[in-house]
Amino acid sequence: MAKSKNNQQEPDNNDGGIVVFNRNVDLKGLPPHIQQALARFKTRERAGVAPTWKPKEEGEFIVGSVVGAKIAGKYKSTVITLETPEGPRAVWLNADMKLKLGNEASEMIGLNLLIQFEGWLRQADNPNIKKDMRMFRVIEVEQ
Repeated sequence: MAKSKNNQQEPDNNDGGIVVFNRNVDLKGLPPHIQQALARFKTRERAGVAPTWKPKEEGEFIVGSVVGAKIAGKYKSTVITLETPEGPRAVWLNADMKLKLGNEASEMIGLNLLIQFEGWLRQADNPNIKKDMRMFRVIEVEQ
């Protein structure tokens, strides 16, 4: 950061370390020099950067519009980013969700989804699975 004439911090021209989470970013809570640095960028959602949704209890759900999707990680998993009323949330798709969605990652953008955690399918109950698996209800919502 460079100092201005009135001894305030001003952004340098090098803003490469800034990551924008959401295409509808509310800049009001950020310091003025960061607001100024972001103002010149066209912002967009970055899948996998948002906080991850990790349901723990049966019945927990998330509702939102898919604004980003990509293949990520060493196992080439699909991660989608949902724009929710609480802000962007990353959802890593397990085998159950992938089967129910049946789309390539790029085809998911624009879908409005409700995803509800239904509990666990245990290997003890189904010896055909390799390990215990989370089960989800996935509903596409039309606006």
